[in-house]
Amino acid sequence: MRPTAFLPSPRGVPRRLVPRVVTLAIAVIALAGCDLAGPIEQQSAEAKKAVEANELRDHIQQPIDRAKAANDPNVEADKAREQAIKDAGG
Repeated sequence: MRPTAFLPSPRGVPRRLVPRVVTLAIAVIALAGCDLAGPIEQQSAEAKKAVEANELRDHIQQPIDRAKAANDPNVEADKAREQAIKDAGG
């Protein structure tokens, strides 16, 4: 008896097609886990420059984001104060 004889098969799908579909699904899942960019040593010069530019941009942006986040409580306090003035009828 062939091993595919025990596999459940939906109606209309030949039993010999099931192993092929399963094999294809496993191959797609395996390829989905691969890193297509590869290590930075194997990338082109343009790709390396792009990665470095992104790292530089992120490094520059971090203090700006921290400064904006530090000002958020002040902005919220101003909004609350304005709302309190409006609620008081002024």
